Amino acid sequence: MKVTCILLVVFSCALTPALLAQQPTLLTVLHGFAGSPADGAYPYRPLVVGGNDNAIYGCTPAGGTNGWGTIFRINRDGSGYSVIHNFSDGEQSLPWTIRNPVLYVTRGSDGALYGTSQSGTNYPNGMVFKLNTDGSGYTVLHGFTNSDATPLNLMQGRDGALYGAGFRAIFKLDTDGGNYNVLHIFNNASDGTRAYGRLIQGTDGALYGATYAGGTNNGGTIFKINTNGTGFTILHTFTNNPDGASAYAGLTEGSDGALYGVTRLGGTNNVGVIFKLNQDGSGYQILHHFQTNGVDGTYPYGDLVQGLNNILYGTTYFGGPTNDGTIFEIGLDGSHYSVLRSFGTSTNVEPNRPVSGLVQGPASDGSGVLYGVANWGGGPYGSLYSIVVNPPLSITPLVSQFAGQPVVAWPAWALNYQLQSTTNLADTNSWVAATNGILMTGFQPAKPSPGTYYRLVWPQ
Repeated sequence: MKVTCILLVVFSCALTPALLAQQPTLLTVLHGFAGSPADGAYPYRPLVVGGNDNAIYGCTPAGGTNGWGTIFRINRDGSGYSVIHNFSDGEQSLPWTIRNPVLYVTRGSDGALYGTSQSGTNYPNGMVFKLNTDGSGYTVLHGFTNSDATPLNLMQGRDGALYGAGFRAIFKLDTDGGNYNVLHIFNNASDGTRAYGRLIQGTDGALYGATYAGGTNNGGTIFKINTNGTGFTILHTFTNNPDGASAYAGLTEGSDGALYGVTRLGGTNNVGVIFKLNQDGSGYQILHHFQTNGVDGTYPYGDLVQGLNNILYGTTYFGGPTNDGTIFEIGLDGSHYSVLRSFGTSTNVEPNRPVSGLVQGPASDGSGVLYGVANWGGGPYGSLYSIVVNPPLSITPLVSQFAGQPVVAWPAWALNYQLQSTTNLADTNSWVAATNGILMTGFQPAKPSPGTYYRLVWPQ
């Protein structure tokens, strides 16, 4: 018996411009964290998208077999979740709070994972570690002995070296742990302190970052430094109101070469801003003041990411109708600010209260998938989710056979589309639901008639 499977996406309304919100139907929970002893808990640091292995990596500051956090791996379609490392109290022994980051992980050009821990009984001032993506080869590359260099983040420069920043210093070391060097020690009163957010390397080769506190107004700073430690410069000192203050997130370089970021506080409502400035510190401007109106987001903690069509995407920890956080978008020029998603209040069903920002997944045919984590909701101890921007007009299905019957499968992020079937394409009223409404990434028809067709329909 031959069964023809055609998968179509039908929208019930006209297509909208890329900057208009594609509301909630496209958010999918890929994993709900279960906590100790089998799983991690309360994810809050950014995810890492792998290279050619179709995987996403991240860390949790709690949970796992020892209760001190984990590193995990999951396929981009939500399958294959596994904990690849469980931390012990010797490696990580600080309790987690939003403003007390404990773990950070990034991916190196060699495919390995590199990360930092802020404190452990064996490394009271933190460490830099390395492991393979299957969890093997775990190695401590450097244990800090000076609290000036307690690490909060890590990245790899184009020269192959690892760079990071912490409470009071910027440091550098090789991927084998050698040649450790402190590039700069922050002067709290003038430079700032507590560089929670990531460092980035600009197109000019310099490193850029932000501090949460310190500086002449004690609201933090934006800084620049060369990879050899020279040329440390304060590009901007936050002044709170109407300026921003307390940048927990790192910076993002846009396609126009400018630097973009968010502050947790400051602005006209003291609930944060989105800002922009040039790499020489000139042209600083506020693109958006977050509002306490029950619609907008408030208190953004996470990094911005530039997605398709030169649009910036980000998250807020609070705000929205139920004050459980939002996902927003904004143009590089500050235009078309829009809330894409307002998280709900059900802690067992939907993600809420995201601390970290989003990361860009694969994009094709003008669509894009963003991935993020939330501290609460979607699982007992937080969740990992995906959201699609610019939903594709067609989704290429995987059609296969199982026990002699056809199986239709589609991407996990498209779970909220409705699968329908018909045996008469000429009759537009003959389409019926092919499932009972249960979300799934695969569907095995029960004895379909010859010439059965399938489509994915945008839910109404």
